[in-house]
Amino acid sequence: MVFSLSTFAQELTVNGIVTDINKIPLPGVNIAVKNQSKGAATDFDGKFSITLNGDSILVFSYIGYETKEVSVAGQTVINVSLKEGGYGLETVVVTSRKQSENVQEVPISVAAFSAKALETKGIGNVSQIGDYIPNVEIDVTAPFSGSQSILSPYIRGIGQVDFAITYEPAVGLYVDGVYFGRTVGSVIDLLDVSRVEALKGPQGTLFGRNTIGGAISITTKDPSPTFSANGQITTGSYNRLDTKVSVDIPLIEDKLLSSVSVSSINRDGHVERLPYNGPANADLANPRLGVFSDVNNDGDQGNQNNDTWRTKLKWLASDSFTATFSADYERVRENQNASKILAMFNDVGGAPTIVGAYNACAAGLLPPELCNSIANAPGLELIGATPYDERFITDDPFTNYATADSGTKIDTWGAALTLEWELNDNIDFKSISSYRNLKSQFAEDQDFSPLDFGTAGFIMPQEQFTQEFQLVGNSDKLKWIGGLYYFSEDGSVTDQVVLGRGLVQIYGQNFVKNKSYAGFAQATLKLTDKWSITGGARFTYEEKELDGRQRDLNSFALKTGVVSPADFPTSDLTLYYPPGVNKQTFSEPTFRFGTEYKFSESVFAYGFFAQGFKSGGWTTRVTTPVLEAPEFAPEKANTYELGLKTDLANNTVRFNVSAFYTDYQDLQITVQRGITPFVENAAQAEIKGIEVDAQWRASKNVLFSGNFGYIDASYTSITDPNAVIAEDFSFINTPDFSSSVSADITFPLGEDKARLLFHVDMVNKSEVYNDVENTAILRQPGLTLFNTSLSLEGPQRDWKVTLGGSNITDETYLVGGYNNPGVGIIYGTYARPAEFNLGLSYKFF
Repeated sequence: MVFSLSTFAQELTVNGIVTDINKIPLPGVNIAVKNQSKGAATDFDGKFSITLNGDSILVFSYIGYETKEVSVAGQTVINVSLKEGGYGLETVVVTSRKQSENVQEVPISVAAFSAKALETKGIGNVSQIGDYIPNVEIDVTAPFSGSQSILSPYIRGIGQVDFAITYEPAVGLYVDGVYFGRTVGSVIDLLDVSRVEALKGPQGTLFGRNTIGGAISITTKDPSPTFSANGQITTGSYNRLDTKVSVDIPLIEDKLLSSVSVSSINRDGHVERLPYNGPANADLANPRLGVFSDVNNDGDQGNQNNDTWRTKLKWLASDSFTATFSADYERVRENQNASKILAMFNDVGGAPTIVGAYNACAAGLLPPELCNSIANAPGLELIGATPYDERFITDDPFTNYATADSGTKIDTWGAALTLEWELNDNIDFKSISSYRNLKSQFAEDQDFSPLDFGTAGFIMPQEQFTQEFQLVGNSDKLKWIGGLYYFSEDGSVTDQVVLGRGLVQIYGQNFVKNKSYAGFAQATLKLTDKWSITGGARFTYEEKELDGRQRDLNSFALKTGVVSPADFPTSDLTLYYPPGVNKQTFSEPTFRFGTEYKFSESVFAYGFFAQGFKSGGWTTRVTTPVLEAPEFAPEKANTYELGLKTDLANNTVRFNVSAFYTDYQDLQITVQRGITPFVENAAQAEIKGIEVDAQWRASKNVLFSGNFGYIDASYTSITDPNAVIAEDFSFINTPDFSSSVSADITFPLGEDKARLLFHVDMVNKSEVYNDVENTAILRQPGLTLFNTSLSLEGPQRDWKVTLGGSNITDETYLVGGYNNPGVGIIYGTYARPAEFNLGLSYKFF
């Protein structure tokens, strides 16, 4: 292929502003290039900029306004006024294939949320989008972490809830093209974003690493070419007080643009820690062993206290070259997630649990040398202590007796540099360089009692560097992309777990180094004006290292005779993990093949086969000695999908449907071995389902939306005999049915005056199991949730007052939980009850 770096004759950059007929700027107007995949959107001041190859026709569309087509005809400045009265559906431009495309012409299942849609639905962080996407579940809690800042997404039954640093996510999270390697600290505040896209199914070609279930891509807003500032303040239930401010500052006119955004999210918790006044022995007055006193926060559990800063600097060096630097920082200081103990038991099938061992000590049934000679706890005597039993289970799901240190402390920041260079009329080059740094501490009171029976704390620092190069080509017949990707990670986790008031004292230092290299390419060839084919491939090579140092400082397994000194990897009878650096390498090709057919401008069909894989690793959380580091292999998925996307009735009705089948191999499942959560390749499975998305613009002031998902996820074989699962078990976090419907109605208060905006939505899900073992007490029956808001917007659209409510029918339901049969505890995590809020947003300039 030969091309010139100096040929820009047909290239044209068009700038302009879009207003209504009263010259009020319209933010978020979609600008599509007719019969092409390029697109843009107006900023808060209604301004836009788009670079074209040759003469084109621009299509301007905005909800509640007539769609308008404008021929460029060599113009470099195009200002457009849109007239109210049109009520077609908006054209949404996405970058799910790393090129700007109309979402209705992307041959994959994508759910996209514009900034306006996020605001209308009251979505404040990335986890909340799951309620509005069929077959998608997103949690912010992970079992035994105690944190609500750990993103745990499941797409079409594939995901993971374990936060271990040796365990990779199954759904990739990307912000402006940058991959977040850890789920800890990834509950992104949607501050100053342009759109959020959820890509369903394996994205093993263009996104690659650990996107076996799908990908969530967040695109932040670019700085505006004019000075502007806007702010938002929200108050509400549980002493809520959220503030957000965004400022755009052009430093050099049309050359150097900047923006700064800041948010502070604060809200009290919804699970009250009660003082215990029931029967107890004198030991409740003893100092507790406690871990992580520096993350403990007074007050109720489940609170929010986080701050986010984001800045962007964009240099428009020339018509063919731009450079964008971005940086962000997030600070989290929160109490433990909103959980309570549901059950405790002394034995499982006749085998004693840690609860049983402790209670036997308390009753004087075990020898004093086991119960009263606990390492690192001089003077602690368990004989005669208060038993740990049902007296500590409260009747109210929103109360507990927890006293131990618990909570989350996160400081994470990152910086990225994106360079975009238009080499000639048909070829663009892009480079994305990024560095991210994570410092996190989180801890959990696992017994939810005044006893120091069970606490778990974790310190997890991590840093990563990524580099991606893309070469993108676009012509009348062929659209292609090729690139190289590099990921480097250095991190560690220190586990500090105390069980049975010190009978077990896990202290695990684990250090990892990971590197991933990939090359990828994908092309779409237009065979006719209506029919095209797509093929893509990616090859990934990974190097992983682990230095594991897990130990039990009290050597409980040795003291009880479960193991002998000969079972230990060294002469150190507290060290359970074999010393030294463990290494694994993985190399995996993944492919994508598909075809697309455009029956008309409004009917588009596609079908494809796609592959994905998730990297393997090690289990580090051992509670008896092992002579070799326990490994697990990668997961693999092969997916087949058929889809139809339509815009009907003069673009007032949108109906999309897709059907899929996934062959899911070597599932990495967290299973319990005694008191140890092990990750095992425990099963093979198949997943099939159907999804429907629909919108109807009934009039210029009325919009109805709805979606529906059905999924049948089933194990076809259990490959690990130690796994506590069976072929008829349900997948974790995977309801068979999920749906949502919403209505948005505008009430004009007179011509060119203020208006009322009313929104209501209903979310429905069938039963959900919150652990892989399908623990009955952690099963959440099917439920229906309602959310609503009413806004008054000013005549100039520069201010808005909103009264809103979430879960307004006050449903009580589980969103997570943990069953550890070896320890002998089950606890559950509850969602927030009904809440109401009052917010004001204002554009200062």
